[in-house]
Amino acid sequence: MNTRHVTGVVRRFRQFATPTLPRVKAGFRTLYLQCRPTAIVERQRRISLRKWTDNICFHVGRAIGRVVGVGKTARRKMLIAIDATAPQSLLFEPAIRSLAQHNPEHKLHLWADKTACDLYRCAPYVEQIRELHAPARTTKPTAASNALSLARFGYHLGRSRYDRVICSLPLSPRVEERFIRHARANELWLLEHDIRPAREELLSTGRLVRHIPTIFASDDELATLAGLARNWNAQIDGDLPRIYPGDSATQLAYTLARAWRRDAADLGAGSLLAVAPCTSARAKRVGLAIWSEAIREIWVQHQALSILIATIEDPDAVDQLSGLLGETPHETLAADTDPLELAALITKIDAMIAADNLPAQLALAQGIPCVVLAAAHRRPLYTWAQRAMAILSTDTPTASDPAEIVSAYCRVANKTPKRQRGAA
Repeated sequence: MNTRHVTGVVRRFRQFATPTLPRVKAGFRTLYLQCRPTAIVERQRRISLRKWTDNICFHVGRAIGRVVGVGKTARRKMLIAIDATAPQSLLFEPAIRSLAQHNPEHKLHLWADKTACDLYRCAPYVEQIRELHAPARTTKPTAASNALSLARFGYHLGRSRYDRVICSLPLSPRVEERFIRHARANELWLLEHDIRPAREELLSTGRLVRHIPTIFASDDELATLAGLARNWNAQIDGDLPRIYPGDSATQLAYTLARAWRRDAADLGAGSLLAVAPCTSARAKRVGLAIWSEAIREIWVQHQALSILIATIEDPDAVDQLSGLLGETPHETLAADTDPLELAALITKIDAMIAADNLPAQLALAQGIPCVVLAAAHRRPLYTWAQRAMAILSTDTPTASDPAEIVSAYCRVANKTPKRQRGAA
């Protein structure tokens, strides 16, 4: 075939294909759009728009912070950012305290969620406490509040410079990513929940990033955090969490506890029993009817006046339990009670029965005998206080037996078990 024949074939192909290809392409595009769910298209469009808006708010706040921070007197500071829930955040206390003690030339800043900030509010070794921007776990924030929170987060991240930033943010990967990229720090320590060995990397900006594994594989999470403190040469094995309630919370707690003791004396009760129930998925085996039956038995056998403590995670549980108790004497405490005031109140009671929540940790940290109803995988949060506690696993039928709860209460409170009603 010579050149003339090849040229003719190409020309005829172009004459045929040129008007046909656009129609074929349009046909495939129409078929693709018809097969693709509209909801997915709209959802991805909203997600990309939300990410774009979040980035704009964060970087505007960060830019303003950088400008405001120009010319500020340089002070040696360290930052700890944790997103642990309230029961677990209390276990960080010995490690955070040891970090401040081993670095007295640095000012220590703490960024955490609201409840954790309230718990550390009066700690003498923390100079500044700030609420960490993190995805809400209970209620969905509005677009305006989320934008404002991101701008505030970017502002404070851009304004301050730290010698070292320590992050434990397994529940907030996006926040952790922003710390890695934009924190003004010489060193960045990332506490990672994996099995890879500790390692270091030097970023192009000159920042040193240390990846520190913190696997809570043992049966004692407090001991695992003590191992973390060895990275700054601190030996805190056996050191228990400390709570600093402050004078105001202590005075309020004294006044309220005195009123409870007066009511208990009028009723003929000899002790106060705090009860912190929960009806969430973590305690689904233990219904409120079981809680109420156990409280009645403890009242009948040991004349202990129950104080029902509501929690932020389940504020309606106390109202429902109070209705089930009926004529059984009891008091109630609202869910909006300040955590430090709650901690001071717990020191005034004699024992506690609680679900897997903050009141249980506050009681154990202060040496109050406590019965904890928790799932098996949450056991490491409490085993550090075995001498003053009993754990009933909600994964087994044992915790759903009121008699077992009463028996556990007798063990931790040094009460003599008595024969229950209806027993032969």
